[in-house]
Amino acid sequence: MSVKTRQAPKLRPVLREMRIWPVVWQGAAALTAFCAARAPVFGQLLPLGLCVAAAMPPSYVVCAGTGAALGYILGLSAPGAAAYLGAVLAVVLLRLLGGAARYRDLPMAPLCAGGVCYCLLHAGLGVAAGGGLTAILAGAAEALLILGLGYFLTVFFAHPVRILQQSDPEARCAVYFALMGGLVCLAPLQPFGFSPAHAAGAFLTLAAAWKAGPGAAAVTATTAAVALCVTDGALHAGPALAAAGLAAGLLAPRGRGLTALTFCTAGFLGVWCAPDAQAGFRLMAELCAGALAFTLVPAAWLEPFAQGVEGTASRAACATLAGRLTAFAGALQAVGRTVQQVCEKLPPRQEHYADLCARVADRCCHDCERNTDCWVTRSADTYDCFNKLEPLVNSEQGVTAADIPSPLSTYCLAPARLAAALNREAIALATRRGQYSRSTATRAALCEQYGAMACALGDLAGQVVMEELPDRRKARRLEQLFEDLGLAPLDVSVAADSEGRLHAAVTLSRIEFDQNELCTLTREVSQLCRRRFARAVCTQNPGSTLLLFQERPRFAARFGVCSLPADGQVSADATQVLERVPGRAHAVLCDGMGTGKAAAVDGVLAARLAGQLLGAGFGQAEAARLVNVALALKSDDEAATTLDAVTIDLYTGAARLFKAGAVPSFLIHGNQTSVHGQTSVPIGILKKVLSSESELVLNAGDCLVLVSDGALAGGMAWMNSQLVMHSADTPQMLADAVARAARNCCDRPDDITVMAIRLYEA
Repeated sequence: MSVKTRQAPKLRPVLREMRIWPVVWQGAAALTAFCAARAPVFGQLLPLGLCVAAAMPPSYVVCAGTGAALGYILGLSAPGAAAYLGAVLAVVLLRLLGGAARYRDLPMAPLCAGGVCYCLLHAGLGVAAGGGLTAILAGAAEALLILGLGYFLTVFFAHPVRILQQSDPEARCAVYFALMGGLVCLAPLQPFGFSPAHAAGAFLTLAAAWKAGPGAAAVTATTAAVALCVTDGALHAGPALAAAGLAAGLLAPRGRGLTALTFCTAGFLGVWCAPDAQAGFRLMAELCAGALAFTLVPAAWLEPFAQGVEGTASRAACATLAGRLTAFAGALQAVGRTVQQVCEKLPPRQEHYADLCARVADRCCHDCERNTDCWVTRSADTYDCFNKLEPLVNSEQGVTAADIPSPLSTYCLAPARLAAALNREAIALATRRGQYSRSTATRAALCEQYGAMACALGDLAGQVVMEELPDRRKARRLEQLFEDLGLAPLDVSVAADSEGRLHAAVTLSRIEFDQNELCTLTREVSQLCRRRFARAVCTQNPGSTLLLFQERPRFAARFGVCSLPADGQVSADATQVLERVPGRAHAVLCDGMGTGKAAAVDGVLAARLAGQLLGAGFGQAEAARLVNVALALKSDDEAATTLDAVTIDLYTGAARLFKAGAVPSFLIHGNQTSVHGQTSVPIGILKKVLSSESELVLNAGDCLVLVSDGALAGGMAWMNSQLVMHSADTPQMLADAVARAARNCCDRPDDITVMAIRLYEA
């Protein structure tokens, strides 16, 4: 006789039979709106709760509105929550009166009504409180932010899930906005100092990099970085997550373990950007936690994510997506600029010594029996004695009972208590002033970084919309070539970009290639397409292998660097050379202000950050703005360094020079030299980067020379003669000879660095 064991019932059918599942979803809607209402944006704005209440499906609007209202009530004071509560009430009433059918026809009507209602209430309450034009501008700016965020959340909740798994650009943008909103809601949660938002952003970026490639990784990382920058003020988390995501997507190593390792290695940027070592290593722990979760979850759990991100869109769809991204970048930059302008118009928080005296009187003398005698009858003597104590109150020693002057010391019953109260209030006043200064600096840095990220997002949109002309005839030839080799391709595409450069992509069943085989394949494909291709790049994906063929650049760059420290040990000049960026060559030279270790820290930090950002695809201006923010938040001490960056297009020889405080550069063409670059201000000194940019065209044999100010000790004419003398040398020999010659004619000790970049025919 066989005995059958009784199987435990599954949880989902049991919940369905008990009719608890709808209650769970209603509670989830209320909890989502509650968390969204308590998630700040730009430090003090709370638009997400209202956006979620306006975007939720009709059956969840009551619970979502209740959750949002409860979040505003518990998170804000009564005057601050009044405008949000009025807007939420207007949204819920309009949604209930309109019904489900009207909501499908006019999904934006409740959101527009809520935005207008909030703007009017906020402006009215602000004007009543004496805010004037500032309150009106602040209400209008947040109303625009509500409309922008709420639109994409409405698209996200209105479309069924099967639509989100296709390549519709609007739905995809809605997915990224929902991702951003989720991270913003998680950002305020800090259990035991750990940020789940950073770990979640790392997990999602890794999933996009592993399943959908560098494009999805770039958009996901940028989205997560923007969300973290606008909500928790952790400026070091945004660049770290963006750089780590781009590295994981571009390198595309084999397997999830190597992808996670690459992500964590690139995420070390967060340690250099962090305001202190504790914050940097805490961020590394959070990113590693997200990477660990990515490596441990079953692969099947990542398939829906891949379906929601990857896919081939038409050119029209790509153009639409690029337009959305461009509009999003412009809107975010405009909102950040508006918020900064409003904050600048707010009256400064000024507290004077008289306010300190009033607080001491309220807290120390309130219960004293001589309160009226001291502060009414003898008020003139009391205030005169307090004014005499002001230098001691502001000093480091503080006030003691023996320091209280006469006649206050004679008729005061508790001079020791009075002195202690003065010291406590002085410390509290200094703390408040320091917090206000730090918050002002952080807000300015946040808006500056937010603008840089918006510019980077706009550049990404430009890359998405880049026109391509497919070549189906060459694609068929390429497909036949691989079939003849016994490698039936899964997909073949050959196209020319807007500049006429041909590139090809071949997807095969998973197979391994060594370097010799890749070189042989490259020669065959070059002959078939009648183009010179660089060696194929092999990318291993789960279940497939991708071969990328790109045209070989016309030029190759060779670098030579010589750096001589002033004291013979540590140089404040730092350089970064990027030779393996496809089709481009980057070089960075930073000169920390002064000499020694302190200046060397600033120079190395700026050079490494600028090099990593340029290699990740950021423009020179955006990279400089991010480095400027990192230097401003590095420590309380002033940190300044020059930034000299050059980017060379190896296909055309076009070079772009970017200088912030750096000395001019020199171009050697034959036996002649020319000077390029204008004077500007080093980064790290001002809130904004004041730079100069110039463009020039290099030919084969031309040599571009970047120098620090110490190399110009002999003057410009002397440098020109040295460069002409060594114009035929290799880049390294030229750098060594010029640097040592500058050392010999230098009257005072200074760091000397010479970097030479020569172009050759590839």
